Amino acid sequence: VEYSIYFLSTGDVEAKDVLVCDRIPTNTSFLRDAYASTPADPLGSQPNRLGIVLDYNGNEYALTGATDGDAGVYFPAGLEPSTQFPDVECGGTNDNGAIVVNLGNLPPATSAGAPTESFGVLRFQTQID
Repeated sequence: VEYSIYFLSTGDVEAKDVLVCDRIPTNTSFLRDAYASTPADPLGSQPNRLGIVLDYNGNEYALTGATDGDAGVYFPAGLEPSTQFPDVECGGTNDNGAIVVNLGNLPPATSAGAPTESFGVLRFQTQID
């Protein structure tokens, strides 16, 4: 099952330090390797496999889901996202996993499709258990 979360900054001022948190639904498992990215891995056997995709500012970013410096992090069940992102509010306890994507600052949209930094979509996949 693929989940898509659309975001749009519609305020009058820049949205600061935007964090998107989504819980992994009960009876599903997060797929850490749902998406391929390029370039291929150094051994040339398979493309890199990643768990989250962010379409933003006219670009597509494949995010690992690991705490490795990119914008997306997967938190397994029992590990609260607030341990890494103290200001994130995910609503409830982390019983089945959660993802957090750090979008940083988003300028307000001024018209349809402008600026491109004011909107986007993130995607991840789960498997039904």
